[in-house]
Amino acid sequence: MSRTVAEMTEQELRALVGEVVQEKLAELVHDPDEGLDLTPEFQARLERQMEQVRAGERGVPLADVLRPQSSR
Repeated sequence: MSRTVAEMTEQELRALVGEVVQEKLAELVHDPDEGLDLTPEFQARLERQMEQVRAGERGVPLADVLRPQSSR
C-alpha cells in the first residue's frame, strides 16, 4: 500500500529525504574509474611519486602551472 507524503510522520519524511539525498550524493561522487585495473607502468609511476613526496620533494607549484606559457 502506498502512502502520500501528507500521510507520513515527520520522522518518516526525514528518513525518506535522507535516503534520497544519500543516493544522489553517491551518484554525484561516483568514481568513473571504479573497478578498472591500473597498468603496471601507471602503478609504478604512482609509487615513485608517493616515495618522492615522502622524501619531501614537491612538484611544480600550482601558480606556475596556471601561469600562461608566455610568462614562464
